[in-house]
Amino acid sequence: MIKNFSKIVIVVITVFTFFYIKHERFNELDGKAWTCVLNGDGYGYYAYLPAIIINHNLDYKNAFKAELKVRPDQEEGFNHLCYIFEGKQLNKCFVGTAVVWVPTFLVACLVSKVFGYDVDGFSFPFKIILSLTALLYFVIGLIFLRKLMKLYNINELIISFILILVSFGTNLFYYVTIEPSMSHVYSFSLFAVFLYFARKSTTEFRLKNTIWLAITLGLLILIRPINVLMALSVFFIAGDLKTLRSFIINLFTSRQTIVLLVVICSIVGIQFIMWHAQVGKWFIWSYKQEGFNFKEPHISEILFSYRKGWFLYTPFMFITVCFALLVFFRKDFFLFFSLLLVFAPAVYILSSWSDWEYGGGFGSRPFIDYYPLFIIALGISMEMVKRKWIDWAVVGLSIFCLPLNIIQVYQRLNYILPYSGMNKDKYWAIFLKADRAHANLFYSDYGPFFKFDSTLIFRNDFEHNSWGNDTNITSEYSFSGNYSAFVNEKRCYSPIFSITAGELPNVQNLYIYVRLYAYLPDFDNDASIVVNVLGSKDKKAYYTGGRQIKNCIVFPGRWEDVEYAFALPAFHDSSDMVYAYVYTSKGLAYIDDEEIKFGVHR
Repeated sequence: MIKNFSKIVIVVITVFTFFYIKHERFNELDGKAWTCVLNGDGYGYYAYLPAIIINHNLDYKNAFKAELKVRPDQEEGFNHLCYIFEGKQLNKCFVGTAVVWVPTFLVACLVSKVFGYDVDGFSFPFKIILSLTALLYFVIGLIFLRKLMKLYNINELIISFILILVSFGTNLFYYVTIEPSMSHVYSFSLFAVFLYFARKSTTEFRLKNTIWLAITLGLLILIRPINVLMALSVFFIAGDLKTLRSFIINLFTSRQTIVLLVVICSIVGIQFIMWHAQVGKWFIWSYKQEGFNFKEPHISEILFSYRKGWFLYTPFMFITVCFALLVFFRKDFFLFFSLLLVFAPAVYILSSWSDWEYGGGFGSRPFIDYYPLFIIALGISMEMVKRKWIDWAVVGLSIFCLPLNIIQVYQRLNYILPYSGMNKDKYWAIFLKADRAHANLFYSDYGPFFKFDSTLIFRNDFEHNSWGNDTNITSEYSFSGNYSAFVNEKRCYSPIFSITAGELPNVQNLYIYVRLYAYLPDFDNDASIVVNVLGSKDKKAYYTGGRQIKNCIVFPGRWEDVEYAFALPAFHDSSDMVYAYVYTSKGLAYIDDEEIKFGVHR
């Protein structure tokens, strides 16, 4: 066996991931996929950089004008992240990820200036360098994981397999390549570095190790305050009670501890400075109606549910955690309880968040931050097992997780696996399905993946309804304005949109895209978005498409965004009619701000 085989593995993983990113950013969406690097909370993290470094102020709307020229559909999400608080703009997202990005953002500024691109924070070099920054931190995380496992004298081949499995058998790969603006790959990397220097500090309490320990922990907390729990991993990393006691004594008696505290407080203090600079307060809860409910944690849901269960969508981590805890329980109670000391509070606190699904994405993303601890626990536990066939049985079982994860990433990218609102029926309906026949069955993010005809966009906010069925207009509820439409068992048809086939482009692969806001009092209904195509001669439908609204709803009793795309058939005659409406035979549903577009798949 090659002595440094795991180094070669890291190089191969890096090269493969680089070319995958190159393919995604340059080949997809007619070569325009690079524009989609920022998404979700990533906008909030990133907003600090162009605002402060380029515009020298905290006017986030002005900073994002360049992005809205390329992606005008993102304004709504941006306004959710950067909103007006007591008359001043407030970025609700923590500043830590932006701090981590500063060096490469400055490189992007220089590259843009040298090669003649707009130095606005959103031009081509900025987006590409942001993608490569995620790759850089991913590789740093793998390097320090390897270095850490070498400190524990873990078998070189085992290290290699573990690195491959965490790279391609978990949702980490998705957040490195597809959603690099999210914070998780950076927390993953910094936690791996933290664990390495924690191990070094427990054996050699030196200033260099202490400083790196402080820097990484400070940045982890700045990225996500709950990451303070990661400090508890020192108990596990110490390995035994004697080493832990020695480390704690050094911590409370050495002057290095003062340096550690000063560095951590200086880094974490950046967030307080940012709050004060924005709204004049040193502390504020910026997440408005979101927060923790520690009385009602969703522990079983966040671990096992079809909606976003961590162990269901990332079974390799189920194998990892269970195997490590089982081995430690049988062989080393100190390691068993010290691993639980981090794992149990993390699960409890993460599952207590008001939106325990953590929005869109793939799998339960907040656990990615903790992967380095579970990976080193797996490596240590495998070294403790005397019967090596058990180790290879675990590796063999874990290898089956690779194709599952790869297929699910493919499903997520091809509109087969929706990023929210999953349930048992939907999970098994698309399980291991990779053919396009299963695309668009459930909710997905269609907008960026269609080229719409700007002359064929129709909207109805039901304030001045022109689609008929006026008796289905109500002022009881509304998402915007004063009115919305409703359907129930007695009045089962909403206002109906219609257009003739002759008014639509005569092209193949034509889609109708329907987006609206829906309010369901409960899930006891079958309200559906329906698209019909009727022949002009016999007045019979030769195409009918329907998608239930509740499949897109996470919580009843509030307005939520719903969208579906339907592939239209080849028309028989130019006078054939295309209809779109909401229908129900059971239950009550309200709809508002309906939008209908026609376009082709990119």
